[in-house]
Amino acid sequence: MASNLLCRIFNKKIVIDNHVESIEPKLIQNLSLYMNICKEEAKQKVDSIISIFPYCKISNNYKLLKLCETGYADGSYRTLIHHENGIMVHKKQHSIYVFLKENNENDNLEFIENIINTTIAKLLEADNILFLHASCFCENGEAIAVVGNKNTGKTSILCEMLQQGYDMLSNDKIGISFINQEVKAFGIPSSIGIRLATIDKCFSEENKNKLANLPQWKEVILQTKKDPSQKINISLKDFVDLFHCKILQQSRLRWIIINEYTENEEKLKIKELSFEKYKSFLESQFVSAVSPAFSYIDGIYRKKEVLLDERICSEIKILKINSNEKNISQLEKILTNNKRTYEFRFFYCLLIFLFFFKLTTIAFSLSNKNLESEVSV
Repeated sequence: MASNLLCRIFNKKIVIDNHVESIEPKLIQNLSLYMNICKEEAKQKVDSIISIFPYCKISNNYKLLKLCETGYADGSYRTLIHHENGIMVHKKQHSIYVFLKENNENDNLEFIENIINTTIAKLLEADNILFLHASCFCENGEAIAVVGNKNTGKTSILCEMLQQGYDMLSNDKIGISFINQEVKAFGIPSSIGIRLATIDKCFSEENKNKLANLPQWKEVILQTKKDPSQKINISLKDFVDLFHCKILQQSRLRWIIINEYTENEEKLKIKELSFEKYKSFLESQFVSAVSPAFSYIDGIYRKKEVLLDERICSEIKILKINSNEKNISQLEKILTNNKRTYEFRFFYCLLIFLFFFKLTTIAFSLSNKNLESEVSV
């Protein structure tokens, strides 16, 4: 029996027309972590429709079967086989049809969630939102994004800050835009790919034990010493349960941290940089809304080039750090001190402004009194 789920995130609406009853409870559970889900009770205008079918559903429909198996396109549809799942994209109706193979349920869930997330990202891109390859965490409504080249510790820093009590915006990619006189960061989180070495060195003992007690990871964790470079994908639900964190949809972006991995540095060093100096590097970290693995979703929407808003450059503080597994725990204290420094500078400037404003008011008042005295004489 089909059910329609209405997903709301930011100002976007996506309907999931689900015909695979067995995956629905977990799908709702996972998506509810970062978007609003409800049953669609009435037809309304939506931005996209994603229909999910068991693969056997199309076996009696020769046309659809041929569409999925041969990659035939008739101008309205684009079709292909992807990871043994049939995909059919209707360009005119902004619709995606997914025909699932009967394989691992967790793989199917991850596949569907990636399609949903990619669709959301593409819709946001149409609203002039840029995407930055970064992990991102938040505190008190302010977001801190961590960028860097591959294998420089973005996930390690995210895990450390979540253990320190921060909330999560996203683990791999964030959208940024200048809205209402401030830079906003938008999160579309997904399953977390993490190396066993990172778990061994950066997770607290409590979180290591929690992860090891999850049935799907118990045997894998035992292999840590044998192959620490092995990477596992932890579901978003398991990740949130491990760190007891909230996932925020959006937040004001205050800082971007450029991280460079330095293996033997015991003391974490931090330096404030000008945006202009590192602008070219940061621009290299901007990525497409659609990853290459899901490029067929690009065909649904009109391609749009999004340019970097110069106002973003003036509003964000850029910090450069040299971190490793030994010193990463020092980051939270340094960020707190930097935040206090910025607050002190703000209040100091405010006091100076108020002082001179008061002097100006007094001078103006005295000038008026002298003028009145001269007039009376």
